[in-house]
Amino acid sequence: SVPVKTALVSALVLSRTSLAIAADSRSKGGITETHVREQYMNPETNTQETDTQAQSSKLPVAIVMGDSICISGYAPFVKERLKGEVDVRIGTCLSSKLTLEHHIDNTLRHHLGDGKADVIHFNCGIWDTWLQNFDVNAGRMVSDRIKGKRMGLPADYERNLREIVKILKGRTDRLVWGTITPIPFGTAAHHQGDAYLYNKVAEVVMKEN
Repeated sequence: SVPVKTALVSALVLSRTSLAIAADSRSKGGITETHVREQYMNPETNTQETDTQAQSSKLPVAIVMGDSICISGYAPFVKERLKGEVDVRIGTCLSSKLTLEHHIDNTLRHHLGDGKADVIHFNCGIWDTWLQNFDVNAGRMVSDRIKGKRMGLPADYERNLREIVKILKGRTDRLVWGTITPIPFGTAAHHQGDAYLYNKVAEVVMKEN
């Protein structure tokens, strides 16, 4: 219902605002490809209900999908704030490419089975702006603001977002987009201003939907 969407959005606004200045500490330079895959590629990572519990809930169901600032930041506050009113289930997003290839299917299958949610709030994009470069000595991708290339280019991000929206709209009648959280100045992993650029790309896609 409309009140469910309103309650979810209100809780998200309050929680995201309170955490905006605490953007992911990993952006300070500790991001590695290994961390990315271990933390986010496990289909059961950060899912908090079993399929049985998901199917038995009688409350309106809201899916909140996002990266680490969502999972360990604002989503738990939202879940607690709406406890007893909305069944908030948390899912993972990484880059738009990996979200499209892995996370959407994992989250929807785990939390909804073949069903639908009353509302879905999702966010992805900050990982597309991650500047990565292969470190020969370490034998892996690492953050590199000087020589690194974005994990996802703006054109790829736009294309992936369109597909993500199409899939999610098939699972809910009420889809809510969350913009990329601010990136602290001076991080080793991102260009200053990329969050604004990618948010503008997303804005175009969302206004069309």
